[in-house]
Amino acid sequence: MGIAAIVALMSVGYGMEHAITGELTEMADMISVMPGEIRGAAYVEKGSFTDRDVSDLQRIGGIKDISTMTYDAAEVEYRNKNVPIFVFGGDTKELESFYVEPVGLKEGRWLRENDYKGCVIGDRVANDFFDEVIHVNDKLVINGDKFIVVGVFEKGGPCCMLMM
Repeated sequence: MGIAAIVALMSVGYGMEHAITGELTEMADMISVMPGEIRGAAYVEKGSFTDRDVSDLQRIGGIKDISTMTYDAAEVEYRNKNVPIFVFGGDTKELESFYVEPVGLKEGRWLRENDYKGCVIGDRVANDFFDEVIHVNDKLVINGDKFIVVGVFEKGGPCCMLMM
């Protein structure tokens, strides 16, 4: 009886190890690297990456893709209501591989290189942040500039941000 119990515990242990390793592997396939430092409990942005920094990162083994982007909080207005939202910008093809391919869009399309003042919004931005639901072709004012919504992420994707 004692040997059977040890074998059963070892089987459970190996099963848990496999499950945890699988979860960590799924979560750890994307890493964000930002120039700055941590002071106490706060992150302090410091400078920006250069083209050489990006080239150095690309030479590291095991890295599949690198996407350079910029982000900041912005004041977003829709039908006279203002909400602060994180806004991301970057190369449309790079951002697509990081955000659209794994998640998908529930409405509209992804940004094209020739889009001028177009944006894709998260599900919560579309449905929860404003008094009315935002759809494709609706217009937003972002830090004083007018943009048109060309796509909305699926629920579970980047929920609380806007990409342009």
